Amino acid sequence: MESEEKVRENRLRRWAEGQGYKLEKSRRRDPRAKDYGTYRLIPERGKPKDFASIDAVEVFLTRQAPEGARPASFPGPAEPRTAQPPADRSVTAHLPF
Repeated sequence: MESEEKVRENRLRRWAEGQGYKLEKSRRRDPRAKDYGTYRLIPERGKPKDFASIDAVEVFLTRQAPEGARPASFPGPAEPRTAQPPADRSVTAHLPF
């Protein structure tokens, strides 16, 4: 496996964990096997989702992502993040007079 592929796979693994999934790659070693080279996203609850390629996993995860949050390698314009002003945390003391 190329190092770029492994980096991408690890990045998507972290991305999946942030969305409540665990990313697993098929352990099959026989290229003729039906599930050779496939991926599976396992949710915390519910049925696992099978994918034929890492590209399909990335598309799924980016479509499931909250608005404005995307992995860095996803093509398309990223939504600009605006800094929110700090909340007013002044404390008003109520003293009896």
